[in-house]
Amino acid sequence: MREVSYELADTTIDSQIVQLKSAGVDTLVEQSSSKAAAQSIRKVHELGWHPLHIIGGSTASVETILKPAGLDASKGLVTTQFLKQPGDPAWANDDEVKAYKAFLKKYAPAANPDDYSVLVAYMNVHAIELALRKCGNQLTRENLIRQATSLRGERLPMMLPGISITTTPDDYAAFKTLRIATFNGKSWTLTGDPLSAE
Repeated sequence: MREVSYELADTTIDSQIVQLKSAGVDTLVEQSSSKAAAQSIRKVHELGWHPLHIIGGSTASVETILKPAGLDASKGLVTTQFLKQPGDPAWANDDEVKAYKAFLKKYAPAANPDDYSVLVAYMNVHAIELALRKCGNQLTRENLIRQATSLRGERLPMMLPGISITTTPDDYAAFKTLRIATFNGKSWTLTGDPLSAE
């Protein structure tokens, strides 16, 4: 096992990728910033290196990461996801993706719909709305906490098929499952059933 790091201020992470290839690494698990993810994908491809390359879900955007890295260079990447990627052609005609984009166009026209933080914020707003609706007319702090910590298999807009959220007073981690996806050069392909994230 080999581990390398980088500084956000680094102009490139090419040397770290070269180090990992030279070390004979056959599985590259990467949790990095958007810029570094695009650079690593491109560099791995340039080197003709073919490890199992796993990237974090926050850097799996087709529009903002994979296209700049190169769609051919991105082919074969693996990630875990719980949300639909709005820039992924697989979801181009999806009603929830259309509603998401329409919402942003109306209320946040400067926001990039393919920015992962925008997507997560949209989903979080729907989670807050759900908890408030469950409160009914009893809008107290205690009831809001009770409702927010007793969600059972709730599905929110933009979640992938088979994904839901569940919370308890002792466990605030809402996502218990993720989907594995592989990039085919054009879009992400979900593989298998949802997997436990615990």
